[in-house]
Amino acid sequence: IERLCGLADLKWRLAPEDGDGLELFTLADEVPESPRPWEVLGAMAAQRERDRCKAEGYWERAVERGSRDPYVYVQLAREKLRTGANCQSLDYRAPAAVADPIRALLDQALSLDSDEPEAWEALAQLEAASDRPRPEVLAEVSGHLPGLAAPSGVLTALAVYEWRNGNMEAS
Repeated sequence: IERLCGLADLKWRLAPEDGDGLELFTLADEVPESPRPWEVLGAMAAQRERDRCKAEGYWERAVERGSRDPYVYVQLAREKLRTGANCQSLDYRAPAAVADPIRALLDQALSLDSDEPEAWEALAQLEAASDRPRPEVLAEVSGHLPGLAAPSGVLTALAVYEWRNGNMEAS
C-alpha cells in the first residue's frame, strides 16, 4: 500500500493535470484500514483542486485510520482553526468546544514530530484565541521561534495573549 500510494502521489506531483485519484480510491477500498490513500487524496484536493472542504474530509478519514503523518493533523487543524477559532476581533475567545478538538490535532502532530513548525504556529494562534489558553504551551512556542519560517504570526499571537492578560509591555 505504501509503494502504490507513493507511486500515485509521485505521478500526481509530476503531472497534476493527469491525476484524478481513482487508483487511490481503489486502494482505499482494497485496504480500508490504511490512512495512506486518504492522506494523498487530501493533499491532492487541497493543492490541485483548491478544495479545502474536500481535503478536510479526506484528512479526517486518514486521522480516523490512525495516520502517522504530522502534516495531516496540522492541515486538518488549520482548516478547523480557520473556520472555527479564527476571528477578526481581538476580544474573541474560542470556547473549549471549538478549541479542544483543534488542540488535540496539534498535540498529536507534535507528538509525531516535535519540531513541526506549522504545528507550533497554529498552536500559538489557537492558544491566543482560546478562552482557556495554556501558558506553558505558549512559553514552549516561544522556544521554537528561531526555527519558524514566518515567525510573525506567532509573534502576533504571543502579543495578543499578553495584551489580553494586561501585560502591555510584553505585548
